[in-house]
Amino acid sequence: MRPPRISTWSYGRGSIVFLTIVTHQRRPIFGRIRNGDMLLSPAGSIMHRLLQELHHHAEIEMHAFVVMPDHIHVLFTIHSRPHSKAHSRKYGDLVPGTLPVIVRSLKSAATKQIREECPELTNKTIWQRNYYESLIPKEAIERIRRYILNNPRNWKG
Repeated sequence: MRPPRISTWSYGRGSIVFLTIVTHQRRPIFGRIRNGDMLLSPAGSIMHRLLQELHHHAEIEMHAFVVMPDHIHVLFTIHSRPHSKAHSRKYGDLVPGTLPVIVRSLKSAATKQIREECPELTNKTIWQRNYYESLIPKEAIERIRRYILNNPRNWKG
């Protein structure tokens, strides 16, 4: 199955991305919502910490993120220039500094840490295959940021 990405877009420098990554089978492994507040599980705390630190591992400007029971939302601008050293794959090259590589690294780091620190998830698949992204115009950043930050209050799960 080919990834549903826009083949003419680099998903690199200057891209403002609204990203959603969902857990496998939408399992609520990251916690639960109570009275509009997200109560993080140990796996949710790991995910929250990784998102707080993401800008240290990728050249991005973080605008907002939220960890929900069965998914995460992240809004950021990519500032890295795609590197010329691409890794060839069946469905296109993995180019360091681009969205696919950022997502792959985040999912990999989260899976490793969650499996190490949460014994009940050691042998479980953590993520749904793929992810959802929207390229956002600069003027929509504040609206999407509010949506992300209000997501726990609006949860209908």
